[in-house]
Amino acid sequence: MVEMDTTDPAMATLPNIPEETSEWVWSMTWSWTNLLQLIFSLVGSIGNLLVILVLAGRQTARYSMDVFILALAVADFLTSVVMIPVPMAQRVPDTIAGSLYCKVIYPSYLLWIFVFSSAYILAGMSVERFVAVAYPLHRHHVITKRRVYIFLAVVGVLSTPASAQNLKVEVIGNRCQDTKPMNVKIDIAIYLFFSRVGFPVLTMVVTQVLTAVVLHGQHKELENVLSAQKGGVPSIHLTARNNIVKMTATVVAVFILSLGPSNLMFMITGLRGTIRSHLFSPLYYVLNVFAFINPTANPFIYAARYPKFRTAIKDVFTKGLSKTKLPLFDQGIDHYLGVGTQITNASAMSGPI
Repeated sequence: MVEMDTTDPAMATLPNIPEETSEWVWSMTWSWTNLLQLIFSLVGSIGNLLVILVLAGRQTARYSMDVFILALAVADFLTSVVMIPVPMAQRVPDTIAGSLYCKVIYPSYLLWIFVFSSAYILAGMSVERFVAVAYPLHRHHVITKRRVYIFLAVVGVLSTPASAQNLKVEVIGNRCQDTKPMNVKIDIAIYLFFSRVGFPVLTMVVTQVLTAVVLHGQHKELENVLSAQKGGVPSIHLTARNNIVKMTATVVAVFILSLGPSNLMFMITGLRGTIRSHLFSPLYYVLNVFAFINPTANPFIYAARYPKFRTAIKDVFTKGLSKTKLPLFDQGIDHYLGVGTQITNASAMSGPI
C-alpha cells in the first residue's frame, strides 16, 4: 500500500496501442496479490459493516470508546471498499477526466485519506484508554463528547490535504506519470512515513505502555487491599477494564505490524533513490499483502477479545438493531464507575497497606 510512481509490468503485456489516443484503455490482471486483496477487501467490508450496525443502533453517543470504535469501523469500512481491485487505465486521454484519474484513482488518493484517518482515530482511542484507566474520576471532564467529535472532525478535515502529495501526477504520453523531482520525492517519503505511521504509532506505543504500567499498579494495590481485608472488593472492575485495554493493544499491534513495514520500506527506498526498483518487486507485493490485513482484522479482534461484541452481533441477526442506552465497549469502566474510587475507599477502611 504505497504510492505508485512507475509503470506496472503488467502494462508490457498489452497489445501495441498508439501512444497518442483519446480513448481509455483498461486492463485487469488477476495475480495472487489481487486475489488476496479482493478477499481481504470483501471480508473487511462485511466485518466493519457489522461493527457499524452493532454500534449505530445504540444510543451511546456520550460514551467515547464506542464513538472511537464506530469511527474506526467507518474508516476501515471505506478503506476496504476502495481496496477492491478494479481495472486500471493503461492509456489515459489528456482530458479533465484523465487528469482526475491520474490524481485521485491511480495513486489511491481516497485509500490514503482513510488510512490516515484510521491511524489518528486509533491514536486518539489509545489516549482515551489511558485517561480512562489512569484518571477514571476525571475521565468525563477530560474526554468529553464535544472534544471527541471535534477531534474526529479535525482528523477528517486534515486527512484530505495530508494525502494531497499526488497532485503532481500528470497525464504524459497518455499515461499517468509522477512529475515530482527526486529531492521532492525523498522529502515526501519521509513526510508520509512520519505523518501516517511514525507520529500516530509513537502516540499509541507511549500511551499503551503508560496504561499497562498504571493497570499493573492498580492490580498490585487491589491485591494488597484484598489481602488486608481477606476479600471484599470485587475484581470485576479491573478485569473488565483490562479486557478493553488488551483489545485496544491488539488493534494497535496489528496496525503497526501490517502497515509499518510497507511504509518504512517506502521511506527507505525513497531516501536511497531506489523507489522504482522496489515498486512491483516481490518484496513490494509481500508487504502490500500484510498491509491489506489492517482494515480487515479489527472486527475479528473485537469478537475474539470481547464476548459482549459477539453477543451484540448475534442480537443484530436475531433481534435487529439494538436501541439500548447502555454502552458496549465502555462497559466495565462507565458501568462500574471507576476502580480508583473503590480501591481508595477500601484502603481507607482497611488502614495502611
